[in-house]
Amino acid sequence: MQLTVDRLSSCLAKTEEEESGAKDRVQQLTASLGEHTQTIEELRGRLSQLQKSLTVSEQEKRIIQVAFLICA
Repeated sequence: MQLTVDRLSSCLAKTEEEESGAKDRVQQLTASLGEHTQTIEELRGRLSQLQKSLTVSEQEKRIIQVAFLICA
């Protein structure tokens, strides 16, 4: 009987240790996901700014081309 209790206690201790490790890993992954999400949002913002700048540049290029044609 005592042997069974000892085995169960050992299994319980091992399971608790594994659970603790799993919880730590989940916390690490959650933190990493948060960092990656923030990076993605920053990159999306930069992409949006670059797209707006490109649009403005293309519009300015067209204006310059039209002005050049008018003056030519």
